[in-house]
Amino acid sequence: MTKTAYLYVFDTMADWEPGFLIAEMNTGRYFQKDAVKYIVRTVGTTKEPVVTMGGVRIAPDISLEECITDDAGVLILPGGDTWLEDIHLPLLDKAKEFLNADVLVAAICGATMGLAKAGLMDNRPHTSNDLGYLKSVCPT
Repeated sequence: MTKTAYLYVFDTMADWEPGFLIAEMNTGRYFQKDAVKYIVRTVGTTKEPVVTMGGVRIAPDISLEECITDDAGVLILPGGDTWLEDIHLPLLDKAKEFLNADVLVAAICGATMGLAKAGLMDNRPHTSNDLGYLKSVCPT
């Protein structure tokens, strides 16, 4: 069985944060013999190229509209400087869709603040910063 690991890419994305994860998901070299295989696909709000925090230009494979839960194994959300801005609202709606479909959403660093702002971590276990910190940056 093969599933898709969707990697959300956006301007200011902390490009180094998902590096080890996507390398292993893409190669499967340390997976058990019969483990699920993954194809890593980049997804942007549109297919327009983005420039990461490290200056890497990435042309997303697909847009958010094309990102579906049917074949998804995980939605990966790297950190970045813009997670509290409204530009990520369409992605946060997509994350809610994935969570409602019981697809894993893996938020790294600043991405957890975006999920918290959208109320998507209120009633689920997570490994973000402590509650006090999240309330200070996402008071609603």
